[in-house]
Amino acid sequence: MGDKPKLPVNDLSIASFNGYFKEKHLDGDILRDEDIEEIKKIFGLDDRSINNKIGAISCDEFHAHSYKCHFYFSPEAGIVDRLIREIHKYRAKLSDVRSRLE
Repeated sequence: MGDKPKLPVNDLSIASFNGYFKEKHLDGDILRDEDIEEIKKIFGLDDRSINNKIGAISCDEFHAHSYKCHFYFSPEAGIVDRLIREIHKYRAKLSDVRSRLE
């Protein structure tokens, strides 16, 4: 389906990651929406088109495609995508619980 893509994260040096990216986006008490967006960008996940550089939809069925329908050209991007989807899922559940308690 494709070669492993060159992702922006591959251009970060260890010093740059630890000195800037990690400090700015990962070291806080919570991951803010802007932190998640930056994580998505460096793993090529900010483009949600079907034919983007990190993968493609591998399902011909007519339904709302889930994570299971994706074919990833980058294992790292696939893992990060799954984790971000879980974060969004649990945030939605927490939001629902909060709204019920109000």
